[in-house]
Amino acid sequence: MRIKAICGIAGCFFALTAWAQQTTVPPKPAAPGFRVSGYVVSAATGQALARALVNLLPTEQHAPPQSVESDDSGNFRFASVTSGKWQLIAQAPGFVRQSFNEHGMFSSAVAVGPELESENLVFRLRPDAVISGVITDEAGDPIREAEITLFRSGMEEGTRRTITQERTGTDDLGHYRFAHLPPGTYFIAVSAIPWYAQRPGSDPAEGTPPSPLDVTYPITLQDGTTDPDQATPLALKPGDHAVADVTLSAVPALHVRIAGAPHDLQQGFNTQLSERLFDGVSLPVESSSSEVGDSIELDGVPPGRFEMTLETHGQTPGNSRQTINIAEDSEITVAASSSFIPVSGAAQLDGAPVPSGTSIILRDPATGNDEAAPVEDKGKFVVDGGLTPGSYQVFVSTPENVAEVQGVAASGAKVTGEHIEISGGAPVQLAVVLTRHWARIDGVALRDGKPLAGVMVMLVPQDLENNPLLVRRDQSDSDGTFSLYRVLPGRYVVLALSKGWDMEWMKASEIKPYLAGGEVVQITGEGRVKIKVKVQ
Repeated sequence: MRIKAICGIAGCFFALTAWAQQTTVPPKPAAPGFRVSGYVVSAATGQALARALVNLLPTEQHAPPQSVESDDSGNFRFASVTSGKWQLIAQAPGFVRQSFNEHGMFSSAVAVGPELESENLVFRLRPDAVISGVITDEAGDPIREAEITLFRSGMEEGTRRTITQERTGTDDLGHYRFAHLPPGTYFIAVSAIPWYAQRPGSDPAEGTPPSPLDVTYPITLQDGTTDPDQATPLALKPGDHAVADVTLSAVPALHVRIAGAPHDLQQGFNTQLSERLFDGVSLPVESSSSEVGDSIELDGVPPGRFEMTLETHGQTPGNSRQTINIAEDSEITVAASSSFIPVSGAAQLDGAPVPSGTSIILRDPATGNDEAAPVEDKGKFVVDGGLTPGSYQVFVSTPENVAEVQGVAASGAKVTGEHIEISGGAPVQLAVVLTRHWARIDGVALRDGKPLAGVMVMLVPQDLENNPLLVRRDQSDSDGTFSLYRVLPGRYVVLALSKGWDMEWMKASEIKPYLAGGEVVQITGEGRVKIKVKVQ
């Protein structure tokens, strides 16, 4: 209560003092919401990382993102965080941007809410690995504009294989560098042409001695070998900096005469040599081609084993592919041409018109090459130029990703799951059924009855190897929960695998021992399914 001053200055002062002593200021209310806190450390050394930028982003709920910097001890804290799931992302000098508990494209979201633990998190950042080196010739001179291809060997989409990671070129001093690499096993391959190389022309006079400048470089790997089976891999741990200097040695260039082309070469043709290095991954081999009468001359070819592709154009285009071994100047005969098979069809989406901008995609699993056929009026589509005999996966591309392939039927081709097998002969007609009706599976991964974070969760369809596009995966979040989206009707088994990230899960033989311990789900339409899965 306020006291009125009626006396002199002293009395008035006394009265105000008494009022101040008797009045209490109410405490400041606590900030609403929850906290997310922890500390950032190097995954390689465990050392705390100061001034790491940490971002907190909502995953499904509507809430503003937040960002802070870690202090000198690596600590970070977010206050006033609303309940829900949040993606935690961090980066620091020498550490590429990473998500919390990251495994490839997956990570664990932080679940925030009553009785949920969202503090004292340990964010382990993997330091960048680097591969660099210098490419030189036999004289020790730098080779500029050499192409360097980096391959990474490891688990890729459930299969252990070697894939192309990235490419770069050398500068004027022959230097190259690959930075921001995750730990793993790597190879590099170097392709180049000697700057002084000279070709003899399309048809040199008989008896003309070979020019000493008619030379080339074979594709060479990081330890100087030209044989991928003999190459020593570069094994990188977090933070490693590997130096791989490569010396290229010129060899006499060989000349290959290709006879028996099935069509008139004057209608146009294209030849390509490629060398298979790892798991079907091939690199193009530098060579030049020219028409010599009714044959084709390839110049600048190094010795080796190559895949040769010959495409002829005109009214009846053809495609020929064969393996050739080249050890000396030689003449080869073109293998029987594989004609392009006309492929067309119709697509329907739940009995309604297919959205404008939709394409049916046919992918060659061996090469990863796609052929896109835009869907036109009344759902009709045509693969421009047709396809060569082989196996293809069928899937769909739609605006805003609103549909999935539910089923495929064909005449002129064999259908197994999502694959079609084109063997040649009659034109192929496809009927592709699309749907936008799917279910969502929400669950929790449990070990000894308690939620477990960081687990790989996998939806396994029947006939896994022929239906890879039905597989769905997720990583359990900090509260052990997970979600599997866009699940099409069918019978599945849901698995929670603590060591799944290192498994060849696309092999039915690898997954089979775990199926009995999974949870069977039958999806019949739209809606949400809730399950609990034991971690194996």
